[in-house]
Amino acid sequence: MTTPSDASSVPPLARFNPLALALGSSALFVASFPLVGADHLAWVALTPLFALAHSPARLRLILPAAYVGGLAFWLPMIYWVNAADPSVLPGWLLMAAVLAFSWPVAVALLRLLVGRFGWPLMLAAPLVWVAVEHVRAYEFTGFPWYNLAHTQADRLCLIQSCDLAGTLGLTAILAVVNAALVDPLGLGGWPDRARLRRLGIAALLVAATVVYGMIRLDHDSFRPGPRVALIQTDFPQRFNSSQTRDPEESVEILLRLTRRALDLEPDKRPNLVVWPETSYPYIVGELPDNLSDERLAAITQGHASGQTPSEWRASVRQLNGFLQETARAFQTPLIVGATRYRFRPERLDKYNSAILFEPDGSFNQVYDKLHLVPFGEYVPLIESMPFLVALTPYRGTLIPSLQFGSCPQWFEWNGLRMAAAICFEDTVPQVVRRLVHETPDQKPPDLLINLSNDGWFRGTQEQGDHLNFARFRCVEHRLPMVRAVNTGISAVIDGDGRIVAQLEPATSGVLSQVVPLDDRRSLYTLTGEWLGPLAVTLSLGAALVGWVGAIRDRRRLGRSAKPVEESTNSPPTL
Repeated sequence: MTTPSDASSVPPLARFNPLALALGSSALFVASFPLVGADHLAWVALTPLFALAHSPARLRLILPAAYVGGLAFWLPMIYWVNAADPSVLPGWLLMAAVLAFSWPVAVALLRLLVGRFGWPLMLAAPLVWVAVEHVRAYEFTGFPWYNLAHTQADRLCLIQSCDLAGTLGLTAILAVVNAALVDPLGLGGWPDRARLRRLGIAALLVAATVVYGMIRLDHDSFRPGPRVALIQTDFPQRFNSSQTRDPEESVEILLRLTRRALDLEPDKRPNLVVWPETSYPYIVGELPDNLSDERLAAITQGHASGQTPSEWRASVRQLNGFLQETARAFQTPLIVGATRYRFRPERLDKYNSAILFEPDGSFNQVYDKLHLVPFGEYVPLIESMPFLVALTPYRGTLIPSLQFGSCPQWFEWNGLRMAAAICFEDTVPQVVRRLVHETPDQKPPDLLINLSNDGWFRGTQEQGDHLNFARFRCVEHRLPMVRAVNTGISAVIDGDGRIVAQLEPATSGVLSQVVPLDDRRSLYTLTGEWLGPLAVTLSLGAALVGWVGAIRDRRRLGRSAKPVEESTNSPPTL
């Protein structure tokens, strides 16, 4: 790894202590999010970190400093995971420790591209930062939260560009500006022509983004869609079962809120009612009549309920029947979030599901969650590494063991196609794109529906962050979204990412709203993620070339030193 050889070429900012620069970036970056609310700081937040690409300090000091900066960013940003239970503390620390590695990796790649290959920082910085965000979003189950672009959620004219290249496109624009500000002034205090050119390019890029956003906002053409009633319960969630609400009380609250939504004037009666994720405290079962008692007993052996086969059959009929009767009584389609049991001859499969109960009581349309939360809905590698259970608050029969949904599914009702995304799926770009793009007839859904349970994080910034990240999915695909969320924040979002209506967090209530449908389509829906893979490919290619070049340099130095050593120990021969 090379460092600037000429001290006069080092930007003044890069001469600061590496740890001070890294911590400065973490402080500014944290302040850019709603936790503090200074989103304008995102345009300079990474400037100190990017300055490490020019730092004359040794690499063994720079990379640990970058890691500490990353840790100082991630610890407060994901502190809300501790709200679920005190036992989550080790998981919070481990998660932050792993996520923090992206900072030294980014700095190492920047120094390679800028120092060895002579790339302009304004080109290297967006490439590298987009690459690390893409890897974080896609690898190891993915965590696409707290991207640089997410700081601008409330800047509607800026986030419209996400329909071209997703959030990573806006991240790249912000990174260009941050890099341009590493050395805005010359050593004499005035910018020279090269610096003015860099600042001009950054300004033009931002201006183009704003103009594009204004054009898109000016040409939106929403039409009134169905009136949807979103039921928001306020059930705090805890792993300690003694703190769990009585199931019958939970059902009564759901029914009372639903009746409130339906007891309106005819012109305000909803066309659809949505309950939050797993709000129905009982199971919805798929139990074939031809499944023998012997097989039923075998696949349910060890289940916490301890029911006999006949009790299982009666229980499934009763629990399913209750929701069927509810839909018939309301005479309104009802989307229910519940744990679904599928009884198969070889095993019992459990899913986190959204189920459409139609007014006639039928429930043939089901969506099983595709993207499960590790350690919350399943424990990865638990069979080969059982010690991983220690990272969860679960023990014994409470260890989560949900199955992944096999493929996207959609709800069809009254001429509308609806796609459900459960829990954090509305923050995962690749999942939502599958729901929008992989329809069998290539006709995208008219409406995105998110069922969530944020009761685990009641009263934390997670609730607002979750809502803000969902807004980017609406812009990416030019589709509206309705969110029914336990403890909030339930909301209606239009295809511009604008929050049309919302309920207050940590309250129960009903949000009944006409959904603005959007007939526009986006480039991102067609292409998906293209900027991220490109950035990763170029970054890895540069790293490989740099590694090979370093080996070649060492060998060349070794060969040049060897004749000198021989000439001092033995006379030349003829």
